[in-house]
Amino acid sequence: MSEQSQNQIQQTTIVADVPPNVELMEVRKTINNIAEKLNSLDNEITTSISYINKIKALVMIFESIGMWKCSTCKMNINGVCTGWRLPSNLSNDLANLLGEDIVIQQDNVYRFKIDKFPFIGSICPIYIQRL
Repeated sequence: MSEQSQNQIQQTTIVADVPPNVELMEVRKTINNIAEKLNSLDNEITTSISYINKIKALVMIFESIGMWKCSTCKMNINGVCTGWRLPSNLSNDLANLLGEDIVIQQDNVYRFKIDKFPFIGSICPIYIQRL
């Protein structure tokens, strides 16, 4: 090959319609989108944790109030509330949600075991103080 042909080859530039880093730019866009979504999720999780902590605090307060009310209620007989009759479907749902020991069946009637679920005592509208 002649020297002139080699110079022409070296001087020839390659022109492409696609920028050489298009694949890298697409990967970067994808990574940026993922990073934005992760930041958004992080903010949502932080907000959710704040709400969860508030709910936990309320539950602790209600359980404390409920323990006192349940222990002083006339309708508490051996840790079972005799003031409420629960339908079987509600009883089953509560047992599935909170555990089998939340409700008890006595004489074909479902009742709260308030020694296991004192929270209910704090909001009970039929509380009667034991004399």
